[in-house]
Amino acid sequence: MKKIIKKIGIMIILALAINFAISSFFASAYTIPEQFRPLNEPFSIGKELNKAQGGNTTTGTIIFLQILAGGLLYFAAPLAIIIIVMTGFNMAFQGAETEKIEESKRSLTWSVLGLLLIILSYSLVRIIIKAALQAAAN
Repeated sequence: MKKIIKKIGIMIILALAINFAISSFFASAYTIPEQFRPLNEPFSIGKELNKAQGGNTTTGTIIFLQILAGGLLYFAAPLAIIIIVMTGFNMAFQGAETEKIEESKRSLTWSVLGLLLIILSYSLVRIIIKAALQAAAN
């Protein structure tokens, strides 16, 4: 059963990777108008560079950190959700083995806390980047 779940997990990860590659390839063909974009999009580098206008090293470093934070978010959040789903399957298939069910509960708890930490860390990085860009502009 564990081999089947691992194979399904690998297939899901591969499908997500292929989907991401295809969608990023076709994303250049269509862009969302500026008025409909969210204010906190991870890769809004053009807007940030236009605001900064200096192009100094500090601004370049901040923009790099923004790219890194957005990229990690796009990788870590789906991975956490996949782990939550796989833990749910493990929990459902454990049957009456209380020790394994308790282990799955702990794993599920830590997975959900990890997902919350990912979301909060992205928000914190955005706040720090915004403050640093404002300081660099002054």
